[in-house]
Amino acid sequence: MKYVMLIFRGTALEGQAALSEEEQKQIYADYRAINQTPGVTPGVPMGLPENATTVRVEGCTLGGLGTCTASSPA
Repeated sequence: MKYVMLIFRGTALEGQAALSEEEQKQIYADYRAINQTPGVTPGVPMGLPENATTVRVEGCTLGGLGTCTASSPA
């Protein structure tokens, strides 16, 4: 089974400029450590929230681990 870990940074990039160079380097080192963890496959950033698409699924029943199975209309 595979899982996805999403790290939402929100407005953190704006505040990051105010950090010292050492603090900024530590942030990148922490992300690098996550990506180098055995079993973790790094991926490309997903993009900004304002570019996101919402998907609505109707006519299904939410199952375990967020799976969706077809259900009969009421």
